[in-house]
Amino acid sequence: MLKKKRKVERAGIGEAALSTYDRIAKAKGTAVAEALNQQCMACQMMLRPQRWNDLRDRSYDETMMTCESCGRLLYYDPARDSPQRKTVPVEEHCGVHHPITLKLKGSC
Repeated sequence: MLKKKRKVERAGIGEAALSTYDRIAKAKGTAVAEALNQQCMACQMMLRPQRWNDLRDRSYDETMMTCESCGRLLYYDPARDSPQRKTVPVEEHCGVHHPITLKLKGSC
């Protein structure tokens, strides 16, 4: 049953993509790895910031991206990514930026 389903699914994928997948799977055992928090989950290596941004920010694209360290195909699931840090509003008092509002006595 599983082999039959796999055969049907593979029929809908381009030959070049299948060739790449099969080559990586044969060499590594697993061809696909999740990219999470700027890290490849297969080899635990950090992704370069530009590669991470390209992976996260692209719309549906048939270009396959690989980990530059282990060579596995990367996928990104935004639902599993940690939320981005929120910036704290900065206030200025006497020409100095403060991340929190400070109650200072007197003048500058």
